[in-house]
Amino acid sequence: LKDVGKQASKYFLSVLNENSVVSIAGGSTMLEFAKAIKCDKKYSSTTVVPARGSVGLDIETQSNNVVAEVSKNIHSNYKLLNIPDELGEESIKTLTQEPEIKNTLELIQNSDILVFGIGRADEMVRRRKLSDEKVKEIMDKEAVGEAFGHFFNKKGEIVHKLNTVGIDME
Repeated sequence: LKDVGKQASKYFLSVLNENSVVSIAGGSTMLEFAKAIKCDKKYSSTTVVPARGSVGLDIETQSNNVVAEVSKNIHSNYKLLNIPDELGEESIKTLTQEPEIKNTLELIQNSDILVFGIGRADEMVRRRKLSDEKVKEIMDKEAVGEAFGHFFNKKGEIVHKLNTVGIDME
């Protein structure tokens, strides 16, 4: 993961511009990416935002933490999204009308750069605390990866989708 993070950070810095809006997902790979960024230049007109809400209890790998680390390393602005990633439709509708959340979601939707990892399906069903029934349903469909609340099989087909907050496959 450290090597992947190091290579991703080099590429990221090669495409980063002033005035960019950068959305970053959470996860262990993204944490290594954030830690690997070495930059003297100040991107004071750039804003870094989380691509998603929070998943699980491991605060270190949540998108808000990764965003803060990246922002510190590139000397930029950042905004946080202090809501869980997976919510019911009614809760999503209500929360997304809150001015601060709405503003952050608009920045996310207008991102210039998106940085994310693909989680292992078997790990993500546990991290997302899905019911045993839902886990069986997803794994029976031969899910191997997950990104943005979408579970994929090895052909890249979406086999299950969760109601989530932030960037979506669409």
